[in-house]
Amino acid sequence: MKRTDILNSIKISKEDVVLEIGPGNMPFYRADIYLERDLNNNIERAGDFKMNKTCVLGDAHNLPFDDKSIDYIFCAQVLEHSDNPREMLKEIIRVGRRGYIETPNFYRELLFGWPFHKWIVEIEGDKLVLYENKLPQYFGSLFHILQAEEYSGQIFFNLNFEKFNTVFKWESSFEYEIKTHEDLIAKYTKETGNKFCIRHNERSNNVNYRGILNLRLIVDCVPFLSKYKDSLLKIKNFFNRKKVTQLDSEITCKIIIGKMACMNCGGKFEQYLGQKKVGCKSCDNFLTIDNGRLIIDKMYKGNV
Repeated sequence: MKRTDILNSIKISKEDVVLEIGPGNMPFYRADIYLERDLNNNIERAGDFKMNKTCVLGDAHNLPFDDKSIDYIFCAQVLEHSDNPREMLKEIIRVGRRGYIETPNFYRELLFGWPFHKWIVEIEGDKLVLYENKLPQYFGSLFHILQAEEYSGQIFFNLNFEKFNTVFKWESSFEYEIKTHEDLIAKYTKETGNKFCIRHNERSNNVNYRGILNLRLIVDCVPFLSKYKDSLLKIKNFFNRKKVTQLDSEITCKIIIGKMACMNCGGKFEQYLGQKKVGCKSCDNFLTIDNGRLIIDKMYKGNV
């Protein structure tokens, strides 16, 4: 399911007052009031803050609103940044009548990895459970590049939004629990039936797999991705395309050059070492090698 479908399913009446906590550069279209802690610091958000609605400068850990004074609280991709999620959730429940909470889930945090995300948020039964986040950035910037530059990657993550994000809708109140990183590892070790592949305890133990799509490691980390193996292989080619293209082009050029005859005199071409030029042995006709392509500089010189 796409995120737009999820947001469009939210039932909010015209009379409802909607508060968005931390709208950043992608505010919720239905929000009436924004709450932002810092208007200028983009370290933990994707772009500049867009202030097109009433904005209150404040802290989500101490909301400047009366009890149950807000009809709907929208809080997307913010809770995982919280220094004190217990206080933040307590305030959300105090001020709001109902609302929406969205965060990256364990699988998305595992694949992407944001060093400033302090919590991994999941739904267990009717309860919101926050696990202390000490996961290293296993795949470096790989999946960030996929989502930003590769169209098939964008489509994949967009169509499977609910599989990589925690979406929690609540009314009146809800239960929540704060757990440790060790609890997180124990949970997934139990679910997989094996010792879970995540063994790092320090977030500084980063492994940068940029440009390398290690399918076995990814499937071990995110089991449900095994059925998308073919799609992931196509994405892998996106990262290998420059290397493969250069190699194929170099071989292809040599083969083609050996089969060519000069358009002016019929003589044979040879490539000048260290230069991107191919010249005829018998006359001054040249071809240029540009990114694997042979470009004719002079054509039928004697007849022009």
